[in-house]
Order: sequence, then C-alpha cells, then structure tokens
Amino acid sequence: MKYIISILIILYPHIIFGETIQYFNPEIFGQSIHDTIVLLRPAKNNAVSPLAISTDIKEGKYSAATVTYPKEISFQEVKTAIKNLYKDAKEKSFDSGKMIVFRNEKNKFAISLTENDSYIQVIYIPFMETEEIIKTISEVAKELKSNE
Repeated sequence: MKYIISILIILYPHIIFGETIQYFNPEIFGQSIHDTIVLLRPAKNNAVSPLAISTDIKEGKYSAATVTYPKEISFQEVKTAIKNLYKDAKEKSFDSGKMIVFRNEKNKFAISLTENDSYIQVIYIPFMETEEIIKTISEVAKELKSNE
C-alpha cells in the first residue's frame, strides 16, 4: 500500500495534494488592454500551469481567451477541475465526449474543453450583452439584404 501511494504522489501530485490546474482569470474580460491585468489565478499545490495563453481583443478590451495545458494532465482531470471551480455551470458533451462546453450563467461566460495529440485546450468566451446581440443581428440582416 505504501508503494502505491508513493507512486501516485510521484506521478500525480496534483491529485493527491490539491488543484490539478492553474486556473485562468476570467475577470480580465471587458478590461482595457491598457490596464494591468492578472491572467492566471495563483497556483496551488503542484497545479499544472498552462503552456500558453492567448487572448482575443475587441474594441480595445479583452474579449476571450484560449488556455493550453500540457498532456501531463488528462482531459478528465481538466474537466473535473473546471467542474469543481464552476459548480453551477451546465455541461454539454459533443463528438462522443471529445469536446465539452460549460455554460456558466453566474459568471456570464462559456468554456469549451477539447484535446488533441499535443495538448488540452480550454477556451473562455464571455456572453454577449443583449444590445450587442441585437446590433450583430441587425448588421447581418443588412449585409444579407445588400447581397440580394
């Protein structure tokens, strides 16, 4: 039994000692690109840090983010970590569970979780405001009408 626990601690310390991933900080959404921001929440107990983070910018403000994690952590572990942090988020699986979308009504953003042979990708996308949805639909309608 001691050997099994020792092996688990060596191979998967994040499972034994706490959080599995270092979480992205979605509080940057809507902030100006000229403001000082913190991209990641503080890491805890051997959490796996991202390989890369890229952000989308719209009208001078942070509007989405893609966070890439190494394959040293599994897809299931990242899924569990997201579910643990955002307990109220609704979850929907696609492509036989290879893609999962979490809808976080409380914090007003969605999370897409996917993986490939090289890494695990987590995409954060804030919800659009009602006025922005109406404006976008109007713009698309005008464009469709002009293409007739």
